[in-house]
Amino acid sequence: MNDYVDELVESWQAIYPELDTTPLAAITRVLRAATAIQIQLDAVVSAEPELSHKGDLDTLTALRRAGTGAALSPTVLAQAGQMTSGGMTNRLDRLETAGLIVRRPNPQDRRSVLVSLTSSGEATADHAFAASLEAQRGLLDRLSAAEQRTIAKALRPLLTALGDEPVAISPN
Repeated sequence: MNDYVDELVESWQAIYPELDTTPLAAITRVLRAATAIQIQLDAVVSAEPELSHKGDLDTLTALRRAGTGAALSPTVLAQAGQMTSGGMTNRLDRLETAGLIVRRPNPQDRRSVLVSLTSSGEATADHAFAASLEAQRGLLDRLSAAEQRTIAKALRPLLTALGDEPVAISPN
């Protein structure tokens, strides 16, 4: 059974038979899957009135993983969310206005702030994370657990080659 990507690759192979289109198939499948997954997860997360998309949840859960009462710098949160500091500032403004986070001066460096969850932010993170995880389970329910592990394992070296590194989520 062919899919969109098979037909795309076949079309380009007919036009450029001398070119190896193997990367096209892999990259297009990753991008199409990521887009479809992002749309579904954004819909689940945006059911939370205070959250507009999965990126908001990613910020809250980074703080949640650091532990109750923990505070992280906006820089660490931006690294964890793979975004610019300007983008993170806008996100933190939105989350602070919603009452989900607080920013306080960093006692070790008065030029910077630390971000922590409010009790409402912690509750929202817990609820939205559970809903997101359930949606992820539903998105992959056609795949066996072994197939899911195979996909995760196969994508690790790609992400590593692209410079994806762990971000230390440890409280300041």
